[in-house]
Amino acid sequence: FSFDMTEKHIGFSPKNKNGKYIFSVGESWGTVEFCSDKYTLSVLGNPLKLGSISLPECENIKEITVDGAKIDFVSTEAKISFPDAEIKENMIFSIK
Repeated sequence: FSFDMTEKHIGFSPKNKNGKYIFSVGESWGTVEFCSDKYTLSVLGNPLKLGSISLPECENIKEITVDGAKIDFVSTEAKISFPDAEIKENMIFSIK
C-alpha cells in the first residue's frame, strides 16, 4: 500500500490476485477488493479524492467507473491517471 495525498495518488500491490483488504489514508477509509481482472475500491468513511492509482498490470486496464459512470483515463506501466475524482461514502470505484 502506498499513497501521496498531495498528488491525490494511492497504490496497491497485493501479494495475492484475489482478496479483500481494508485501507485508511488521510481521513478516508474503506476496502479494496482484487478479483483476478477487476479491482473495486469502496469508501466507507469520509470522501477520498483521487487523480491516479497504481495497480499490478495497470497498462492492461480497459475501463474505470465511479458508481457505474465511466471516466476517462490514461494508463501506463506504472499508474493510471484520470481527472480528479471524489469517491464519497458508499460509492464504488471500479477498474477492469
